[in-house]
Amino acid sequence: MIKRNRPDPLDCKRDVVSRLVGPVCHGLEDTCGEDVAEDPAKVDIGGILFFGNRACGTQFINLYGPTFFTSVGLAAKSFTNTTMITAVSIACGLLAIALVDFTGCRPLLLAGIALSAVFNPVVGGVGYHSPIPESDINVIVASLSFVVMGNKMSNNPFSFLITAELVMAISLAIDVIFAFILSYSVPYMITALGARVGFIFMAFCIAVLLGVFFFVPEPTGRSLEEVDELFERGLQTWQFKSAETTGIGHMLSELEAHRAATHKAHPTATGEVQDMAGDNGLEEDHLESV
Repeated sequence: MIKRNRPDPLDCKRDVVSRLVGPVCHGLEDTCGEDVAEDPAKVDIGGILFFGNRACGTQFINLYGPTFFTSVGLAAKSFTNTTMITAVSIACGLLAIALVDFTGCRPLLLAGIALSAVFNPVVGGVGYHSPIPESDINVIVASLSFVVMGNKMSNNPFSFLITAELVMAISLAIDVIFAFILSYSVPYMITALGARVGFIFMAFCIAVLLGVFFFVPEPTGRSLEEVDELFERGLQTWQFKSAETTGIGHMLSELEAHRAATHKAHPTATGEVQDMAGDNGLEEDHLESV
């Protein structure tokens, strides 16, 4: 009798889940016929980030690094320099992944693009005259390493991270278009300009830096629902980090934080609750089979 009059814990869980997920499902039904491309702000963000990913200098180094080193008199060391720069890019990419949870995306984006904007013209200035002295060639190699460092700690990882929460498909299409344009045009620029191609990539870096500052928000620590809510409110990009949300996304974030805090404070109790829920599920499956 006691068990019969008590509410089924599984029914209680289903009721809580339905209350949380219901508003989200209704929201999806209201917007299922809308094209994501109709939100120009999100499309602009994807275009800025993926243009920066290709146009801040790394694309040219990755594809035509050995050709460039040969053109400036480093044919014998082209493989060594390319391998060294690749190692720098891997290390900086891993460092960016480790830092993003502490700093957020925007600070790393701005700092990395600024670093590339500083060292691209160094490449162009040092290589302005031909032939290039041996000491100046070493400066070019070091500057290209810093260009790659800036890109791998900004546009390269965060283009995919940020646009995954906005308009990934359209952003990838933009990325492919810019990759094709630069892959086709860079060999001609190297032939005509040599190391002075760094000035062109400096201009690209400055344009991307301004675009990130004015148009790319800070999504770190936000759920997808919270990001959508902030876009609907029409906030400036630098207001995203301090803005407070009130919708379903905020509710879900609070529940996740409460769950994590409870598990940290009482890990044994949380495990016992999960075991009880699992036992209830097994009992229900057994009754259905009978």
